[in-house]
Amino acid sequence: MRLQYCRTSIAIVLSTFLTACGSGGSFETDPVTVINEKPKSLEQLQKERDESFAQSEPRSEEELDALTQPANGYAMAGVRLERWNLRNRATSNLSPQNLKAISTTDVSDPNGPWPADNTFHYDVRLNAGASNEDKELFDSILHLVNQETKEANASNYASSDGYEMAVLNDFKHIKAGYLYRSFTEGIKNHSVNGQNRRIWMNGPHIIAYYLGENPSSAIPTENKTFTYVGEWLFISNSSKDKSMENEVFADHVKSGTDRASGIGNYTSGLMFSSGKEARTDTQAAYLLASRFDVNFADKTVKGKLNYAQKRSGQSTFEPEVLVYEIDANMKGSRFIGTAKANRDINNPLSTWADSDSSSVEGGFYGDKAQELAGKFLTDKNTLFAVFGAKREEEVSETVRKLFDAYQIDSSNAKAVALDNYGNAMYLYYKGKTLPLLNKDKLAAAWKAFSGDENGSVSEGTHSKVIKAVANNQEITVCCSNLNYVRFGRMYDKGQDTLFLQGERSESVPTAGTAKYAGTWQGSFTNTITLEQEASMQVGKGEAKFDVDFGNKTLAGELFQEDDYLVAINLKGGIEGNGFKDVKASVAKEGGIVLDKGNQNQLYKVDFKDVPVTGGFYGPNALELGGQFSHDGGSDGKASVVFGARQQKAE
Repeated sequence: MRLQYCRTSIAIVLSTFLTACGSGGSFETDPVTVINEKPKSLEQLQKERDESFAQSEPRSEEELDALTQPANGYAMAGVRLERWNLRNRATSNLSPQNLKAISTTDVSDPNGPWPADNTFHYDVRLNAGASNEDKELFDSILHLVNQETKEANASNYASSDGYEMAVLNDFKHIKAGYLYRSFTEGIKNHSVNGQNRRIWMNGPHIIAYYLGENPSSAIPTENKTFTYVGEWLFISNSSKDKSMENEVFADHVKSGTDRASGIGNYTSGLMFSSGKEARTDTQAAYLLASRFDVNFADKTVKGKLNYAQKRSGQSTFEPEVLVYEIDANMKGSRFIGTAKANRDINNPLSTWADSDSSSVEGGFYGDKAQELAGKFLTDKNTLFAVFGAKREEEVSETVRKLFDAYQIDSSNAKAVALDNYGNAMYLYYKGKTLPLLNKDKLAAAWKAFSGDENGSVSEGTHSKVIKAVANNQEITVCCSNLNYVRFGRMYDKGQDTLFLQGERSESVPTAGTAKYAGTWQGSFTNTITLEQEASMQVGKGEAKFDVDFGNKTLAGELFQEDDYLVAINLKGGIEGNGFKDVKASVAKEGGIVLDKGNQNQLYKVDFKDVPVTGGFYGPNALELGGQFSHDGGSDGKASVVFGARQQKAE
């Protein structure tokens, strides 16, 4: 064997010599290039990653007037009559400070965040019986607007004929109406020209409101006009100039509350209306009708608030008369615009509709924007109106998703929809508004939410994460380089939740491919809990996606922090501006290890093909994001949110 090995070696050497000579070559070797490149530093890698993102204009904070801030609803407290004003022919106008935003969170708790000693007495105007929901709504709104100290010697008046609440009927997603309380008399201290006076108060304390549930997150895609029909209500100021002779509302000229018709006529012009037709057969009926034409493609809302009457003995209403004309533009599922008063002498309500409004605000409700509601206060603070309307849903109509808003409770790994009005930079949580774009404003809002003025706030230079802490409650928001999607975590009195919300793209590419880079946040529990924090810093929980718009496919990888290993794979398709059949699975066989420091690694979370909800956000699918949650029993619970931004084409 050894001899054979030697002969083979000699043969190889001779062959080499002969080959060199036969080919005219030489025994010189080719030069070898030695690369001695230093590994890139984390700073350089971070810079390259930051510079890889597609550029866009930074998001500016939306500045809205207090009267046009989006909300589920509003309640406005009216004015009460003062003998001082009556004697001196003065005017008591409505006050913007008495306009309060209300939410479904407020009305879900009968006590709300207000004192439980509700001194209001009420009945509910009914066609078919009072519901507990209506009573809770009534209680909550009364708590909300009753912030002032009760007037001395004022006694509450509880009517027995059921006319202390009026609600517009036949709506599924909205409520609107008015409430009032009456006093036999009331005295309050009042400063007039620097002198303290005791003012005699008379008349009701009136409240007008609207409240919507299930704000629309999708709108019809058809380029046509949709017609909405409904009603409207109003309360006015108090003015001696509005004499009794001019207080003609249909055939109702009375010095007290016209409970038979549901319309109040207190002296000196103070008016409020229930807007419902034909309260009794013995009185002339009236109708306050609202009619809207909406074009979702053009994002326009055109409305008319009309008045019609049916005098005693008449079987039909007289032709409707225009009182206010509304012109508004949509943003997301909300609209803002103006209301122009019809001051024509033929308008029976011109005495009260004597001022225009630049503060029309409202929105759509229902999964297909089947209903709308809104309100406005006139620019002269003389009238406040609420309105509601609905359309007939067409069976074949299709809708386009406007935004996503979800909250996941980590304790049970269940996702629920959050209310949102089309702006991902505002989180609506437990009836409070949390601005997510500006760290200082978020800190102030979180301190107010938690009741601790000594909290702190920070923002990571590379992580792009804002963190606010107050009263042992914490919120983290990711990420400042994402303009159209926000996600993060909240620790609120022992409740640990993840959230995500984003503004869906109006259109996405139909061809080509794109890469996205971002980060993710997650919570994994199986006896013990592992938290994955979001960060745009290199190596701190990266997320990478490949999207093929032509073939409508998506593939993603979520990396665990610090170990650069893929933790979760995502794979599926896209449809329109959203994901289609995207599924998430643990990448490593055996699951995600929760106790990495333990040699035995006893605790793991494992899952496969968990449905993922998400989509594309911003112009031309600039960003993407999504969420999923899973309770696998003995395999553990998982809750995940993620977001990413498109990278520059190579």
